[in-house]
Amino acid sequence: MKMVNKENILIEKAESLIDYAKINAVGTLVPILDELPNLNIKDPAKWDIAVTVAGIFIALSRLNDLNLQKNIKGKIQDIITKNAKNWNKIAIGVLDDCKNKFEKEYNQLSKLDSYKKEQKFLASDSIGIWIAWNVLDHQPKTEDEIKLVRLIGSMVVHFMYNYWNI
Repeated sequence: MKMVNKENILIEKAESLIDYAKINAVGTLVPILDELPNLNIKDPAKWDIAVTVAGIFIALSRLNDLNLQKNIKGKIQDIITKNAKNWNKIAIGVLDDCKNKFEKEYNQLSKLDSYKKEQKFLASDSIGIWIAWNVLDHQPKTEDEIKLVRLIGSMVVHFMYNYWNI
């Protein structure tokens, strides 16, 4: 009987990450549009890319919390990078943009009194802002666009947060 070790499981999860994030992206659009009927998503392909990349970003961020050996973490990151490039040629650039915007929004929001008191939605609102900007092509303005930020951000964080759990 072959023993299953943590490294092998994490490598298998790394191989599946892009597909897992894509499933989440595709599965969120209709429920979002049902919840926010006045939301105008013009390009579902943009939605799929933005929400998939946001999911990959959340999973990669959580990977840092696993305290893995450097070589194992590097192997996992290499697999994800290769698979992201194979999925979409612009994925790595979009992922970098996501990371930069997330960090900027997170730092700005964390200074607000409302987030100092309650940080529950800090990460989800930060990623939600990036997603909204990318699918709307502008800063969220209308009531439904503003609601989109928390709703899609919470969905992505919830879906991807425990991705690496064994």
